[in-house]
Amino acid sequence: MATLSIAKKADRKFLSYIFLWLLVGLVVLISASGPSAYEKFGDTYFFVKRQIFYGLIPGIILFFVLARVKYEHWRKWSWLFYFGALGLLSLVFVPGIGVELNGSRSWLSIFGYNFQPAEMAKLALIVMAAALLANKKRDLSDWQNGLLPVLIILAPIFVLVLFQPDVGTLSIMVVILF
Repeated sequence: MATLSIAKKADRKFLSYIFLWLLVGLVVLISASGPSAYEKFGDTYFFVKRQIFYGLIPGIILFFVLARVKYEHWRKWSWLFYFGALGLLSLVFVPGIGVELNGSRSWLSIFGYNFQPAEMAKLALIVMAAALLANKKRDLSDWQNGLLPVLIILAPIFVLVLFQPDVGTLSIMVVILF
């Protein structure tokens, strides 16, 4: 029972850090976009409202839904996430589906809805890397037999993002992995 109360305290502390980080992000968004939002839309908080309604609220709902999924299920589905991410990242190179913006072909346009598959690839990268690195048979102290195979398996995601080219997203993915 003692470990349960410790885990709940740790979860609350972690959630408070996430909440604080979200607030800081909204404050930064207000300060960075307020004048241009007022100039373009007549509302200083236009982008903040949009972020709250289309990003924050759906994200919180998704967080509470996905938090109930046991980690064993994430491990079981890791290969599906991985190959799904590879498929979506490959679709950006298909004419008519992939959209080029500012010299980078990193967006998909499906039924008039535009999104970056690299965002889903970041999640797939996290899930796949965790599944591979958590394998008890893997000796991480030996980088050639422990870490190198993981990097080789994850390399296609990095290569597809590099060919878009989306160096900013690639650098974020490298930081996430390490």
